Amino acid sequence: MRKLLIFFILFIFSAVSFSGTEVEKYVLEQHNKIFKYINNSENLLKEDRTKFLKGLENSLKGLIISEEISKRVLGKKNYTIASEEQKKNFDLKFKNTLFDTYSTALVEIDNANISIDSHVHPNERLDLAIVKMSVNVSDTDFDLIYKMKKIEKKWIVIGIILDGIDLITIFKKQFNKLLKDFDGNLDLAIRNWELDS
Repeated sequence: MRKLLIFFILFIFSAVSFSGTEVEKYVLEQHNKIFKYINNSENLLKEDRTKFLKGLENSLKGLIISEEISKRVLGKKNYTIASEEQKKNFDLKFKNTLFDTYSTALVEIDNANISIDSHVHPNERLDLAIVKMSVNVSDTDFDLIYKMKKIEKKWIVIGIILDGIDLITIFKKQFNKLLKDFDGNLDLAIRNWELDS
């Protein structure tokens, strides 16, 4: 699982060569901004991890809205019954755990080469995009599917599939197992959830 998440991080934070569509131009622009922050903050990662992660979160806001990913991990049923405070706590826990645990993977970014293979708008919906890509990390090739949705006129990442493995589905299954272990107590499950390594 740790390996998959490292590639998730590498995928999101790497500079990607895209062609000329609106979604691709937007992603390239956002990736350049994020990549610039990472390059300029390399020492900060070592000296003040908390400050680095806060800056990283600010840099990501144009591409990744954590609430959109965490609500998919929480799942429709749990999201419907959760209070606003529980949703907020889950998002915070998910976001902090993901970035804190895997931010060290960012040092490998220079080894990542990502190229676009194709992109489609499923069911002719121009607010959705699926970008099929190839990534090479340390001379190993992986297939990626980048799921995006246009929300309030901005393209954001809502999912990623690495070599046929849907990371959001895996996170969701992990959380549901923990919820079952705590007899459906959402507060306890949120408090105790961490991404498996």
